[in-house]
Amino acid sequence: MRLWPYKTPYAYKHVRVSEKQVSPQLSSRPTLNWRSTVKTALVINILITIANVSLLIVAVSRGTVLYDGECVQMKKISVAIDLLVNVVSTLVLGSSNFAMQCLGAPTRQEIDKAHAGGHSVQIGISSWRNRHFVPWSRKKLWIIILISSVPLHLCFNSVFISNSYAVNYVLGIVDQRFVQGAAVDHALAGSYNITASCPGPSLNVTCGIPDYDQYVYYTQDVDPVGDLLHDLQDSATNQSMKNISIADCYSSLTSDFVKDYNRILVVLDQQPGATSSVYDIAQPSVGASFLPNEPLDGAWSIQWPQDRSSQQIQISTGTVKYCLAEKVAQQSCQISLERGFLATVMVACLATICSQAVLLRTESFQPLVTVGDAVSSFLERLETPRESPREVFKGPETEPLWEWIAVRRRWRSAASPNRWGNTVTLWLLYWGFGLALFIQSLRHSTESFGTLWRKGLGAYNGDSLIATNSVFGNVLIANTPQIVLSFVYLCYNALITCLLASKEYTSYALERKGLRVTEPQGAQRSTYWLSVPLRYGAPLMLVSALLHWLMAQSLFLTEIQVYDTRGALIPDASINCVNWSVVGLLFLLILGLILLLVPALLGQMWNRSLMPLMRHDSREIWRACRARGGRSGEALGRVKFGKILGEPGGVDGRTGISSGEVGELEILEVYEQ
Repeated sequence: MRLWPYKTPYAYKHVRVSEKQVSPQLSSRPTLNWRSTVKTALVINILITIANVSLLIVAVSRGTVLYDGECVQMKKISVAIDLLVNVVSTLVLGSSNFAMQCLGAPTRQEIDKAHAGGHSVQIGISSWRNRHFVPWSRKKLWIIILISSVPLHLCFNSVFISNSYAVNYVLGIVDQRFVQGAAVDHALAGSYNITASCPGPSLNVTCGIPDYDQYVYYTQDVDPVGDLLHDLQDSATNQSMKNISIADCYSSLTSDFVKDYNRILVVLDQQPGATSSVYDIAQPSVGASFLPNEPLDGAWSIQWPQDRSSQQIQISTGTVKYCLAEKVAQQSCQISLERGFLATVMVACLATICSQAVLLRTESFQPLVTVGDAVSSFLERLETPRESPREVFKGPETEPLWEWIAVRRRWRSAASPNRWGNTVTLWLLYWGFGLALFIQSLRHSTESFGTLWRKGLGAYNGDSLIATNSVFGNVLIANTPQIVLSFVYLCYNALITCLLASKEYTSYALERKGLRVTEPQGAQRSTYWLSVPLRYGAPLMLVSALLHWLMAQSLFLTEIQVYDTRGALIPDASINCVNWSVVGLLFLLILGLILLLVPALLGQMWNRSLMPLMRHDSREIWRACRARGGRSGEALGRVKFGKILGEPGGVDGRTGISSGEVGELEILEVYEQ
């Protein structure tokens, strides 16, 4: 009967180690360790702070407007700025996370204290469990870095604000007789029951009168609607209104904001039985399309509704002959800088810089930040931890204390069930909230998904608005999900770190090599990373930046300046709100689902070695070192995990990490360590 579905391709052969391998000579290679990485992060944060200070000086001396020009160019610059901001914030937050992991790493004295009390600490990963054994001096620095990360999330994406504009235009639905100069009956003008927007509550105007800025001077005895119709007719007959293509006309009326025209006439065929050449007139609300936004294919036809109070015009069989429009002077789009938010970001960066500088100046702080540090320490000096009544080997195989079975294990066993459960639950809750918002947006949208797709990322949608009475309130709503996303991603990153650190630990059973430590000696090695190599860390950083950028494109601030038909700014009509993008949410959901599948697939992979997976528990690492621990120079050579040879108990299945001779492991054999 076959007990194991895979053959063992490796044999742990007896290896006699040469003197050169265990020589305690100091390494002549340059040392790259966590201090080198913190120094690099410190320099990057200083450069970022200098750039922020320079921007603030420019904003104070020359004004907050950084760009004032064409809207198409503004959109491109805004996307580039958003990408840059999220890359920079990812670098700052990544360096903060690195420093926090170093501050939370235990020293050998703290490990001894924990073991003496029957406890264990986590090594090689960020762990909340270690807080019980970390002194307050490091806890304070850890808290400062954590608190300084909050303003970065809340304010960094709102430092640069893009401002667009719209025209509060007038629309008329007429037939050919109106353009040819047919008389307009003033008595009929009042029956149009005009739909109009009221841009500002403080302007004290009648919302039923379109183009109030041009006709507000009329008294109650004058018919402003009739005069407006005559004014439109004069503009159409004297050719101040130009003929535009039906496609351009339709595009303007189906867009949320009209930028090019202040007056538009849609000219129809004369309808049977129509006594007036004017069928409807309106001043559509700014930020909402006047027509249903559907693809225009061939002839465009519309029908005015029986209910004249309705603002929507339905697509029907009446053919549009052409459109006339009066072009308005182009206004500029702006990118402005919020000095208050930039100053807040600067203060947060300064707090991070100070904390990292204090960390580097603490020369006496020698944490065991890597698994190799812990192995080296235990091999050099071994203490006997006090037994805990609840202490059992928490491996995937439920075996008696100190015993384990040499079998291949899946990578999911490298992380505890609690870590898996917490990470997956948080990720699913966050993903589920985004999915619910996406579905709700589609259900209540007046536009088809195809139309929303064509609008693209970060585009205004009149059906998806959240507004408060303050700019800070809008910023809080737009950027709070960034904080939650960072917390969820940190849990996700910690899970990946568990898998990768355990992969490195079990690799000592595959080949003989020097320990990766902070201060290398002999055959030992040093690197600038803790548990995640650059080939994994760089993609994780890029994914983090992409997630935050997609979040910024999914939930964002919108600021629209509204102009009247003469090109004058209407201050109280400006739109300041939080908008969300259905397309941005879709990309965020797809990326979130892919990221959720990555650890699930990694967890299903089989470990190449027969060595038990390490869950970053200091006592489990101690067990692997106790067979050869406490011997001078034991950790300086190239080490390997296997059955200890030439030692009492070796023939009885004693295993461990050693720079001496080790034998092969047999599958399904029971070993002690």
